[in-house]
Amino acid sequence: MAHYLDDLKGCGQHLEEQSREHFFLIMRGLVKQLRDSDDETEIKAILGSLKWKFLARDHASLRTLDLFKVLHEGNGKKDSKLKKAWGRPLKQEVISNEKEKKLPKEVIDVFEQIFLLTVGRIIKPDTGALMKLKQKGTSVPTLEKA
Repeated sequence: MAHYLDDLKGCGQHLEEQSREHFFLIMRGLVKQLRDSDDETEIKAILGSLKWKFLARDHASLRTLDLFKVLHEGNGKKDSKLKKAWGRPLKQEVISNEKEKKLPKEVIDVFEQIFLLTVGRIIKPDTGALMKLKQKGTSVPTLEKA
């Protein structure tokens, strides 16, 4: 389930920006805890808390989190659970309970969700007027102004 932090209603632009800034401070703390954790249950809980529907304007804040690096390398040590989870083959199996998900599957799920959301927002921004760029003899898709 994706969570939203988009256009907070009734609080004004300044408070919305302050909320967004503090939200990413919390996210930074979660990513640091994720990087340093050795407890698989805690890692899964943190991974679950990172599942938000990020917007195009969140890209700069996401970049400073180094989330993809942490998902790939963990704390960089050889025995890091995140580092060991990355690149492992995933067995195709039916899971009836979310808690039964294996750590490599959880890591890949979070990576895929955030990667696809950010790449998708590069291709299709979340706001703006349509701008047609199709010229004679080309098949350039319709774009939106940010």
